[in-house]
Amino acid sequence: MTPTTDAVPDPPQAPDSVQVMATGEQPFLTRAARRAARDQQGADIELPPIAHVTRYVSLSATVLAAFLIAASALAGDIMLAGAIGLGSLIIAWGWPKAAGLPSPKGATLVLAIAAALFIGVVMAAETDPYLRWASGALALGLVAIFLQQLLRRDGRPRLVESVMGTSLGLVVLASAAVFLPFVHIERGPELVACAMAAVAAGVLADLLVRYDVVRVWLLPLAMVLGGFASVGASLLLQAPDLPPAALIGVSAAGLSHAFRRMVSPEAGSYSSQGQIATGLGSIALVGPLLWAINHLLIR
Repeated sequence: MTPTTDAVPDPPQAPDSVQVMATGEQPFLTRAARRAARDQQGADIELPPIAHVTRYVSLSATVLAAFLIAASALAGDIMLAGAIGLGSLIIAWGWPKAAGLPSPKGATLVLAIAAALFIGVVMAAETDPYLRWASGALALGLVAIFLQQLLRRDGRPRLVESVMGTSLGLVVLASAAVFLPFVHIERGPELVACAMAAVAAGVLADLLVRYDVVRVWLLPLAMVLGGFASVGASLLLQAPDLPPAALIGVSAAGLSHAFRRMVSPEAGSYSSQGQIATGLGSIALVGPLLWAINHLLIR
């Protein structure tokens, strides 16, 4: 009879030629240990210190990209498509680094192809609904993600993490394409401009992330700043009405801030490449939110 043992065998190692991106040392705690740590030292104890470092590159990229998207939306569909296309390629380049994906080159290729597909199917729709083929493009992007995993030759370390991280990048890129139909909607460019003003103003809250006293209030602060900025933009552009503008500002700034904070614990998000992708991604996610507000409350 074979004796039993409590020893757990080591998992198979990837080949020596494989270079897996480092994502930092972040200890894994049991749920009981996490509850005890929260009770003693507060909720922030679960986050690594790097999550509380101000990311000036990310904030600068967010502000510059927000103004670019707003100006392009007011300039017309070709300019907006060019701006969205450029931003999507930058996200595809930087997102694997920000998310710490184990196969960055393959993920970048998949995301870049998906970005071109999203923009192409939305631009090809000349009448409403402009997003009618977007779901099909998203499905093809998911298929491409799994094909990329099958073609990996590095032993596929951290397979689930790679699929999840690349899928989130796919959602970000699909969200960016949702901005494109707004040039065909009455007062649509003004809606985009209000949302971008809110996102740009909301980054001011991120500057205070290193201070423990105010950190818990950063999300509501970003939302308040975004609301005022959006209302100011609506007064300047004379559209939309003030209540929808306030809602757009509060929601857009809050979502953008929450996304940047969500990615901040990842070690790769502090690199220049990761910061740029995170900043642009926090703008891209505003697209579906703005689309929903327009369809439910403004049209």
